Amino acid sequence: MSISLRSTNWRVRWSFFGRANPQLNDHVVDRAVEATFQYYRAKVRGHDPKPPALTGLDAGCHLTVNAACERLLTIGARPLEKSTQGNTAPLSLAELVDCLREVHRSVRRRSQQGGRTGYLEFVRQFVG
Repeated sequence: MSISLRSTNWRVRWSFFGRANPQLNDHVVDRAVEATFQYYRAKVRGHDPKPPALTGLDAGCHLTVNAACERLLTIGARPLEKSTQGNTAPLSLAELVDCLREVHRSVRRRSQQGGRTGYLEFVRQFVG
């Protein structure tokens, strides 16, 4: 799975691409992004984040999304392959939560438009 987001003037790339696992679909991505969103939203609000109740592919996807988020918080992101922009600066927790919220909406929107792998197919055009 690769989750890409263009928000304001920065781009984000996360990798764990769906071609590696044919069972990966938008529903798995949606659950992983939602769990990661809940975790970081709790941190922004000053609460202790609860560990997600995910198993199997959902848990693996969540770990990958979470690792990408940690990278975005510490060192920022490399540009997408087809982008002319350079690396982005690290994000704040609030910016990351906004980013995850937008990715979550995008997954749902693209799934409605393109079926169970609509989001994954959409992001493939940005990551090769």
